[in-house]
Amino acid sequence: MKQYETVETTEQKVAGIRCNCCGRLICPDKAHPYRDYLSIEKEWGYDSPYDGERHSMEICSDCYQKWISSFSFPPERTGE
Repeated sequence: MKQYETVETTEQKVAGIRCNCCGRLICPDKAHPYRDYLSIEKEWGYDSPYDGERHSMEICSDCYQKWISSFSFPPERTGE
């Protein structure tokens, strides 16, 4: 016979996403539910100023555009 016990769990869900650069709410935004953004996760390795740290960030498309305009070599574009 199987015996069961009730276990309480806490579930986390994303309540909102803010741009790390400008602080603007990216989504969910009822006026623009499909606004796109860049999500970056990086685990730093040896010989870096962030050795062993994990960084994550979300960047809205406006801030991304400003950011890449400062690149010496812009990202390669494919598609439409």
